[in-house]
Amino acid sequence: MDYISRKLAQNAGSRGPIVLMYHSISNDLDNWKWSLSLVEFERQMDYLKDAGWNTIRLSDITKYKESDSKVIAITFDDGYKNNYEAYLILKKMEMCATWFVVSEDIGENARWEDEGMPSDLNLLDENSLKEMHDSGMEIGSHSKTHRNLLKLTLDNVRVEVQDSKHKIEKIIGEDVVSFAYPYGKFSQEVASVVQEFGFRFACSTQSGYGLTGGDLYSIKRLTIYSSDTVGSLARKLAFADNDAGWKRTFVYLGNQLFHKIKKLK
Repeated sequence: MDYISRKLAQNAGSRGPIVLMYHSISNDLDNWKWSLSLVEFERQMDYLKDAGWNTIRLSDITKYKESDSKVIAITFDDGYKNNYEAYLILKKMEMCATWFVVSEDIGENARWEDEGMPSDLNLLDENSLKEMHDSGMEIGSHSKTHRNLLKLTLDNVRVEVQDSKHKIEKIIGEDVVSFAYPYGKFSQEVASVVQEFGFRFACSTQSGYGLTGGDLYSIKRLTIYSSDTVGSLARKLAFADNDAGWKRTFVYLGNQLFHKIKKLK
């Protein structure tokens, strides 16, 4: 990793838990922005481990305070079958994570369509999800069909939320308490439905420290794209923001230098 990114990230995570959001993990889908290579994923996990980050399940996030540093929840949206290799890496490294699964497509081909999304992406099957849960990973809900909940009636939102919860609970044999809104789209009414059916936590796609604002139904996450490296991950952690490119980094460093010079005068 470059010196600047490493230096910036030394004090990252000093204001409470941070939540990361991954999707597909595959060496064969580098041209899709939501798919990180397995090689790069392992590099990023090595970095988190070496830098002293403590990985937690999303449902454990309220056990930590703003004064607890370097606490991180690794989450995966959709529940792609190729995530199983990522799970094995995490298990080997004694790290944990949370998977938000689209329940209708468990063990089958993903039926929703996103821009650039491969047409033959399969989801994790029931046996894999049960194995992952039994080894300490968390399995949460990403709705029943991955539809934008803001475009549905509240009755249909209830179906998306309730049906997914019941199906996943039947597979893992345990209460499912964590939810992630498809596409990050939600409203207060949608969040109320999620709460109504017994979920205690819900993730958005807004960036920032996980518990900023204190609302457990709009937990913030940092998005990891196919183009992200260990260096860009470190800068995202440093800023607790998705905007961690070199332009912002140099503006930040320039401002820091300016204030230091000003104090010396």
